[in-house]
Amino acid sequence: MEPGQVIADRYQLVRRLGSGANATAWVAEDRQSNTLVALKRLDLRGADDWKRVDLFEREARVLAQLSHPRIPRYLGYFTVGHDGFFLVQQLGVGRTCAAIGRVDEREARRIAREVLEILAYLHELKPPVLHRDVKPSNLIHGEDGHVLLVDFGAVRELTDDRTGSTVIGTVGYAAPEQYRGAATPRSDLFGVGATLVFLLYGCSPAELPQNRLRVRLPSTPRLSPSFRAWLLRMVEPAPEDRFASAREAVAELDRVQRPTRAIVLGATLAVLCVGGLVLVARTRATDANDPRRAAVLEPRAALPARLEVFRYPEIRTVRSVPAHTSAIFGIRPSPDGKLVATASWDGTATVWSTESWAALATFGHKGKTSSVSFLDDGKTLVTGGDTKVRLWDVATRTEKLELDAAAQVTGVDVSRDGKMLVASSFDGNARAWSLPDGKPLRTFAHSPGKGRVFDTSFTPDGALLATCGDDATVKMWNPSSGALRGTLAGHEKGVTQLAFSADGTLIASSSDDASVRVHAVNGFQPIVTLRAASDEVWSVAFSPDGRFLAAGSRDARLRVYARPSFWQRFNVPDESNGTLRLAFAHDGRTLYSGHGDGTFRVWSLPTDKPYPLPEAKMLPDPQLPDGPEELVLARRAERMIEHWEGKHTALDAAEVLVRDALARSPKHALSLVMLARITLRRGYLSGKNYRPGVLDRATKLVDDAIASDPKLIEARTQRAFILLRLEEDERARAALVDAAAIAPDHPRVHGLYAELAVREKAWSEAERRLKLVLEGGAVSDEIKAAYDGLLEVYEGMGEYDAMDEVHRRIVAASPKSAWAHGNYARFLNGRGQYGKAIELAKRAVDISDYGMVHAYLASSYVQAGVHSLWDLDHVDRAREWFEAALREDPRSANARYGLAATYRADGVRKRDSKLLAASKSELEAALKLDKDHPWAKRALAEHAGIAASVGG
Repeated sequence: MEPGQVIADRYQLVRRLGSGANATAWVAEDRQSNTLVALKRLDLRGADDWKRVDLFEREARVLAQLSHPRIPRYLGYFTVGHDGFFLVQQLGVGRTCAAIGRVDEREARRIAREVLEILAYLHELKPPVLHRDVKPSNLIHGEDGHVLLVDFGAVRELTDDRTGSTVIGTVGYAAPEQYRGAATPRSDLFGVGATLVFLLYGCSPAELPQNRLRVRLPSTPRLSPSFRAWLLRMVEPAPEDRFASAREAVAELDRVQRPTRAIVLGATLAVLCVGGLVLVARTRATDANDPRRAAVLEPRAALPARLEVFRYPEIRTVRSVPAHTSAIFGIRPSPDGKLVATASWDGTATVWSTESWAALATFGHKGKTSSVSFLDDGKTLVTGGDTKVRLWDVATRTEKLELDAAAQVTGVDVSRDGKMLVASSFDGNARAWSLPDGKPLRTFAHSPGKGRVFDTSFTPDGALLATCGDDATVKMWNPSSGALRGTLAGHEKGVTQLAFSADGTLIASSSDDASVRVHAVNGFQPIVTLRAASDEVWSVAFSPDGRFLAAGSRDARLRVYARPSFWQRFNVPDESNGTLRLAFAHDGRTLYSGHGDGTFRVWSLPTDKPYPLPEAKMLPDPQLPDGPEELVLARRAERMIEHWEGKHTALDAAEVLVRDALARSPKHALSLVMLARITLRRGYLSGKNYRPGVLDRATKLVDDAIASDPKLIEARTQRAFILLRLEEDERARAALVDAAAIAPDHPRVHGLYAELAVREKAWSEAERRLKLVLEGGAVSDEIKAAYDGLLEVYEGMGEYDAMDEVHRRIVAASPKSAWAHGNYARFLNGRGQYGKAIELAKRAVDISDYGMVHAYLASSYVQAGVHSLWDLDHVDRAREWFEAALREDPRSANARYGLAATYRADGVRKRDSKLLAASKSELEAALKLDKDHPWAKRALAEHAGIAASVGG
């Protein structure tokens, strides 16, 4: 197997990831979806091939049943011929833990917790699944800071006793009992412990001194006694001496966390507040009005403004509809997408046409109307208002059924099969009725008499029902029996809305504590906490394809996160009085939002599908001519210049040829043009910027060429090109008229006319000209120029998906071009897609160690830091990203600002004036690099107040 090879007429090999004992893994491009995947092929070697095939097929079978955000998703299994066995998975992007180097105790704890949460999911499945090969090279440290578990080649289900005696694992990381063929869940815990030993000490436990098979950890690095004891228990040689389960190991790890100032202070307050509860409450309410004191009481309030660097805002408002006279608390599209219903506290629910945006019908309640939902047939509307739930016939506008909820209704949902309706209420309960008869079924007592229930939602398959409310919890129920299945804790204030992913594997909850939490439905373990806003988060919704998670908040911002890493892809103002409810249409790209000012908005999200562009007809390089030696030399130089790919050695070689040609014929026109092109490429800086004097020197060379041969098309188009760089548009147009008289359909003529059209914002004309270049056929350099022109056209048109497609094609056409990879990385940074941008920028740096591509890589690292700090509240990880950015580009003001933000966050949490001084120093450094940096200016202005509150 070689790069470029296509497997099964679908998967084109890109590069080899690595080889294991039984298989070889590749990065491949799925040509159906235009995405990169991991393609794993089984290596067959001889007599024991049947065992390898059995393990490989078992790996595929088990992976197909798994659904966890930290396990790359199974995509398919297929065979080619009689000996080609292939497995396809989602590609995990990042570095293996074997490659990240040593980590400190804090990072080791974080990694341990994430891996153990994955193992808890696997071990709690029915039947339990054992990985049996947990080791550094099978853990990917993703670009978002989270850990992925990969390579399930040794996987085993506990009910599968066919391999009970099979010895599988990696020496140094496999538990002792695995060498006897007796793996259990505790064996995977040994692998975690052994991996942590490697990350902390640089070797496996087997390479360390032992006493009666027990590992003796070195004295350095120094670990806290509690964590050291925990780690030693993980690598106990006898399985019965280890933790009983991954869940127990996590609980103990959490228990032995080092005490922080917040914990100590909390214990003190618990003693002092017994007789002073009212006084403390009043003090906090007063302090909340003072931003300096609030910063100390609520550390996240001390974070400076989030650094927003999106250049291409892909989410757009399609329409804003003034729908109601009061706040909209419910919004839901119909299943066919032709209708959308809204519910408002003005006492009405209205159904709207999504074609004309006209109101088709209005339904009333006597009091506040807070929720709406459609039955799956789209013909029946359910509304919740005052203390009633009503079902309406949308076509006839007649009431079909009224149900008594006993208290103010806050949310309604209907099971997918349409047989059960549930409504949540202010009295702390959710009530269920059967449909279509409306018979009361049962009451789900979430917090009766103790607080309100704000929302309720079924899993897509109807197997579970969730409720949430004032008590800061989400509760999971069996809807058929009413039994409580589990409670999801973690929020600090009331939970406002719930959303399940379409596949039913995840549940998201928004909260007044300014966060969104995501849990796995299977096992209820937490996946991620998103610090989603500077104020209360009121609404949350998953897109039907599961790719996006949207959150709306009181601070009038709409945020959209991309799975699986949950990085913030969009953050846009909604220009309203807060976003109270969100709902995606079934197309997955239309998002509806209901607002406190009575309007609802329609948003369009990107499709991320290839934009329809004509395929470029790439002509081969022309044959070298038979003729004078200077002509042959000039054409050879032209070929080198076209394929220089940012490497100045290619220009040096081309210049040698041109100088040789000019030595033979000093006025040889084509050679003079080639020398002008070399001059331009060497003097290029960025955009349309060149080093001083470069354009003048190139102009002189081209003028000499035209004087020597007035009909040379290369000279005429080169003159127009230079005049456009000099911004002498009218002279450039005249030069193009001269060029078109010689060769009207020449690709460079079309390309330069397109550039003039862009300057006039005649986007359609520019696009037409450039598509003519692609369709008519051109050499590679002309095709690249046409793609560059289309980038400018589509940016002007706001067609960012089209820009993405053009960049993708440029990289495909120029796989060894640092410019192509670097420019694509820069574009993706502007889209907020830092993960892919990092990969491309690193590739650009590998190709050509050029300052600009280092700057692009630094920008990608900054975005990763922004996500870690402002979304995930991972201060240390964010600092690492910002420091990495400064190593790539010491002049990055954004990296300095991000670093300042981490010091400020830690300084407030720890009440450390030295950290706050470091924050101020970084802000001042950022302003030296960019005196108009808006975020640094604002943060520096806030510094004195923050420092005073901490110092006081």
